[in-house]
Amino acid sequence: MKAGLVLAATAFHAVAATSSLPSIKLSFNIQRPAMEVYGSSSFDVYVKPVLSGANVSFDGKVTFQQGGTTHNLYVVNGIPYHEVINSTTDSTTCLPTELFPSVSEIVDAIASATPVSTVNTNQDILCNNGTWLSTTFAGESYVLCTGAEDSNFTVYGEDLSPQTLLVTVAPCRMVQ
Repeated sequence: MKAGLVLAATAFHAVAATSSLPSIKLSFNIQRPAMEVYGSSSFDVYVKPVLSGANVSFDGKVTFQQGGTTHNLYVVNGIPYHEVINSTTDSTTCLPTELFPSVSEIVDAIASATPVSTVNTNQDILCNNGTWLSTTFAGESYVLCTGAEDSNFTVYGEDLSPQTLLVTVAPCRMVQ
């Protein structure tokens, strides 16, 4: 299976280097310990849009460190892979697609966000010189603060802390 991951990672990097669409960095901060991933409550997911005719799909990568083990999760050509690297093993397996949130659905939720004049929450959140938007994803409600100066924004939800989602719309290369 290692050869499959090498091909997947190579394809991921080739697409990242040649696509004319900007890459996206999603920075997550999780509030609820039960939602941590491999013991991490804060992590970055790197996503690259892939054009195929009139369709857009997304490849992505996230890395977690836990107890001397590296967990790399990739989605390449719609197929999720889990690579485990430590001092005793280096293995790769395919994962069921339903274990991963759909990046297309996340993008659709962001694109369908609508302006709101007020936000009711118990969280201490700010949107200085920005605009509040409201949306839903996976049955949960979220508010977004869009900044006036740049294309970055922050998403707030019940289980996600401030500075939850930072989308950087700028060309970048994926680095393994």
